[in-house]
Formats: sequence, structure tokens, C-alpha cells
Amino acid sequence: MNLIHESANVKNSIFCTNYAVYSNARVMDSSFGENISIGNDSIIKNCVIGDYCEIEKRNLVRDSKVGKMTYTGSDTSIMWANIGSFCSISRSVDIGGNAHSYLNVTTHPIYKFNQLYKGQSVPHPEEQYIDIGNDVWIGQGSSILRKPDLKIGDGAVIGAGAVVTKSVPPYAIVGRVPAKIIGFRFSENIIQE
Repeated sequence: MNLIHESANVKNSIFCTNYAVYSNARVMDSSFGENISIGNDSIIKNCVIGDYCEIEKRNLVRDSKVGKMTYTGSDTSIMWANIGSFCSISRSVDIGGNAHSYLNVTTHPIYKFNQLYKGQSVPHPEEQYIDIGNDVWIGQGSSILRKPDLKIGDGAVIGAGAVVTKSVPPYAIVGRVPAKIIGFRFSENIIQE
């Protein structure tokens, strides 16, 4: 089944087989594997999405890679992230997003408004990508902030409502604000195997 709802807007994007793009979704400059579902009112821009992925309704997925068999819940935002395969991302999750430095003269991302510079080209700050491993479970309402070299290891669990501000080791379970390790899914021997 290949379906693009009549109210969806798809531009400059490549789909394999068995895809569904539901009502009012906007898809731009992206490529998709097979068996893809993009929910109502979602926006996908400049992404590579692997096979058998489901992007739920009202998602924003931008400038990211998503591995095979990964799914998201509704009302989730993913920006500047490399996400592995077999990840379970709950609803109302925020991954990445714009960074606003309080150390600059202004916290405003003024580089986006080139007209203020009277036509001069202003370099865009280098984007920092969040790396999320395979088989990661990200609980409802959690946030993963965009920080230099932030990585979420394979098999990690991010508890509901957690705010992740630093890297999480493989198979760790983190929770709280800011997120702290509260345990591991397996013993060290099993993790090494």
C-alpha cells in the first residue's frame, strides 16, 4: 500500500515501498526506507528514515537520521540527532532543538537573520548532533538537550520526565532532573557480552 493523503505536502523526497503519509503531514528533502508511516500533522525535513519506522502524529523530525524499526509517540520533536535502530520513543519527547548560549552578547540566534547584517553573509554555527544508540527506550515527556558530544549508549533507558544534559552509558537507566544514573538493566558481565 502506498498512500499520500490529499492534504499532505510532499516535496523532494524519496520513498521505497509500502508507505503512508497521513493528513496535513509535510515532508521535505528526505528519504525513507520501506514500510514507513508518517502521522497526521507531522513535519519531516532533511531526514533519512530507515525501514519499518513509524512517526506518530504531530511530530517534528528535522535534520536527523532514524534507524530501522524505530518509532515515536505523538507530539515529539527530534532535531539534529542520529538515532539508532529498534528505539522506542514515547510521546511528548524533545530531542535536540536549538541551542541558545547565555555566554554570548545575546541569547537570540541572530545569525538566522542575515538582513540585519545588510546583506553580508553570516556563518551559521556548526550544529552539534546527538548520538542515540540502538534499542534505547525514551520515556514520556523526557528531554535530551543538545550538548557537545552528548551520546546515549545502546540499550539505555531514559525515564519519563527526565532531562538529559550529559552522556548516558550503554544499558544505564537514568531519571530525574537533571538525569542521573539510577541503575543498569544488566550486570557488567552481561553488558560486556
